[in-house]
Amino acid sequence: MTAEAALAQEPRLRYELQVEPASLPGSVSVVFRLFNDGAETVRVLTWQTPLEGIRGRIFTVRCGGSEVAYRGAMIKRGAPGAEHFVSIPPGRSVQGKVDLASAYELPATGACDVSFRGRLLEVRADSTDATLARDVEIAGNTASFTIR
Repeated sequence: MTAEAALAQEPRLRYELQVEPASLPGSVSVVFRLFNDGAETVRVLTWQTPLEGIRGRIFTVRCGGSEVAYRGAMIKRGAPGAEHFVSIPPGRSVQGKVDLASAYELPATGACDVSFRGRLLEVRADSTDATLARDVEIAGNTASFTIR
């Protein structure tokens, strides 16, 4: 694929969140899967996604109807290197797992919802490394869980 053809394609990406049953008291494990529904392999910058862990306010978390405060790290960075991207072949997905309680001020008990803020900073063509899109908005689900 030429760089011009790569730039003409719109990346077809979506995400899915799943909250796993608590394995440790006070933890809330969230599995984030990023799907490539397009026809070509793409490379996605992992920054500001659960694919790199929680290193910024990447989720919206609501418990009892109110938004929960983020209390984790905020990171400034330089230019990304090749190691900051992950390849996703067509029809495949990649996943990351994070502990929501490590960065969000969750209540002791209650019903909660979590959603990814839905933005990828950069998507590149795998074959040419041409940038396909920046600040890509992706759709996905909201996952519900109860803290007991």
